[in-house]
Amino acid sequence: MEHQSDHLLDVRGGFAPVTLLVIRRALREMKPGEMMEIVVDDPDTGEDLVKTISTSLYELIDFKEDHLCCRIFLRKSV
Repeated sequence: MEHQSDHLLDVRGGFAPVTLLVIRRALREMKPGEMMEIVVDDPDTGEDLVKTISTSLYELIDFKEDHLCCRIFLRKSV
């Protein structure tokens, strides 16, 4: 299933925990109802993000993982 994202954040090649800080900053800048696709090449970073995001502020739409990267789709709650 393809998702129509309002924002794309590609943080492949980044290092944790800096990558998580960059992602959190970008998420704070989103408007309610917008969706962001986040691309990471470290599966642990992707899983940590999903575990630590505030479910009251962000809805996990999809999490796709292959041997190259993880794609996480989040929507900011209204």
